[in-house]
Formats: sequence, structure tokens, C-alpha cells
Amino acid sequence: MRLRALAALLGVMSLSFGSAAEAQTGVATLNGEAFGTRQGCLSSFHIPGFPADTPATCVPTGPSTKTSTVRCFTDGSGTISYTVTGVTAGPYPGTYSETGLITLGPRVAPGVPNPGPYGQSSVVGFEATFHIDSLNADVDGRKFISAPTGSGNCGQGPSGFPRQSQAFFVASYEATIQPTAGGEFGDEGVAVVSTYAITATASNPFQQPVVTSEVGHFELFASFLTEARSFDTDGDGVDDDADNCPATANPGQADADGDGQGDACEPPPTTTEACKDGGWQTFGIFKNQGDCVSFVATKGKNGPSGP
Repeated sequence: MRLRALAALLGVMSLSFGSAAEAQTGVATLNGEAFGTRQGCLSSFHIPGFPADTPATCVPTGPSTKTSTVRCFTDGSGTISYTVTGVTAGPYPGTYSETGLITLGPRVAPGVPNPGPYGQSSVVGFEATFHIDSLNADVDGRKFISAPTGSGNCGQGPSGFPRQSQAFFVASYEATIQPTAGGEFGDEGVAVVSTYAITATASNPFQQPVVTSEVGHFELFASFLTEARSFDTDGDGVDDDADNCPATANPGQADADGDGQGDACEPPPTTTEACKDGGWQTFGIFKNQGDCVSFVATKGKNGPSGP
């Protein structure tokens, strides 16, 4: 029941948050962004692997839904799959949707310390995709873990109480941000994921999947970046991974010599030989061979006059 208690605690906390965007001149990252199925606040809680200086973010009251299907096994291992929608707060306030799958390992042996305060099993696998719809931007991303992290339990609960499945851990994320003003930007970092599902008392989660009757979900993002990274450094409308001159604007992608490097950033000639036999055309900046030769002879003082 710890995560249920955590949800109640989050609901009464009144910590304010500061948006990372306020100190940035570029496009804001997701630093301080929070998801929630209920009103409440999230802070870093001094969780290993999560930056302690991440702004606490309060999620306002708003409509939310979550469906969660739990499959548990007798050794305490299992999976929690979920689909959740709700409101966001932080740099990109709006609504979100996310679909994920959490995998829990076997519970630790009696006498062995728990992997964390939220259960006897480690989170050994996690994959999720998410979307944020904000007036500021559309955000799409994924979350994942590469090594066991955090803790949780699958289908456990004290005698006489509903069984529950829960997890609390830190995951990596990668996101693409498309501001309403235009452009496409990348962000990466970590996110605290806190999720729980209370199953019906009569259910037996050790034998079959169980669709839960009560659920909760909270997340908080901490970016590795001070501002989102542009996918189009030179702003010419061609993303860097496809741009033959990523640092020099060349929307037409002209490449006279076909060497994969655009004319706009082709290194200029250093010998007159490079200008002969039509070689001047390969640079895309000279109007004729004489223009190219003059450029070389004056060590660039006579600049190219254009093709």
C-alpha cells in the first residue's frame, strides 16, 4: 500500500515549481514536467539516479484515465502493462497519453534486503511511449531502462486486503519536441515513474491476468540538457541527419561534385590545378575558371563572385 500512501502524500504537498524554460533562451526541455492521474505534487525524493535539484511540480486537478493489466507469478515476478491519459504541468502544460510495460523480477529471498522501499522485487524491464499535447508544442518520446532499477511488487498484499501491484523507479527518456512556432528539437534525461494498481479482493493474480479496479500514476522528468537540441542546426528546413551541410544553410542541398558534401560548405580550392578542366564547378561558388584561379592566387582575398 506504500504507493497508495505516497499518492495521498503527494496530494497534500504544496511545493511550487519553477520552469526550466524561464532561464532558457532556446526551446525548453522537459525538466520539471510532470504527469499525474490525480491532483498532487512530485519532487525528486532524493532518489538514487535522479537529480535532487529538479523542480517539484504540482499536477492540477483534471480528467484522467488509466487501465492496467497485471500478470503475476508465484515467485513474485510479473508484468504491469498500462495505458494512461491525464493532465501535465511544467514547461509544457496540457494533456498526455502513455502506454508502457513494466517487468518485475522475482522477489528477494527472506532475510535479504529489499531492492527499494516499494517492494521486494527489482524493476528489470521497462518500455513506454508517450505524447504531450500542449499549446506550446507537441512532444513525442519513449522511456526505457537498461539495467534493473527501483523496486515494486506483483500481486501482494496483507491478508484481508486487496492485492496490489506497484513499482517506483527511474527510467531514461528520449523526446522530440515540435514547438508551435516551428522546428524540431531533441531532449533526453531521466524520469521518475510511480505507478500502482489495486486489484479486486476476489482476484487471483497468480493464475491469470487481472484488470485492476483502482489505479494511480505519477511521473516527473529531469533533463540532461539546459535547452532542447535542434535537429536542424542551420535552420534551412533539412534535419541535421539528412543535411549535407548541417552547419551552413543550404535548403536546396546543392552538391555539384556529388561527393556528399554540399556546395555551401565545400572546402575552397587551395591550388590552381583544382580550378582547371571544369574543376571550378565542383565548388559551387565560382562563376568561371578565372574566378576560381583569382581566388587561389590571392589566397581568398578576391572572393568568389558566384556561379
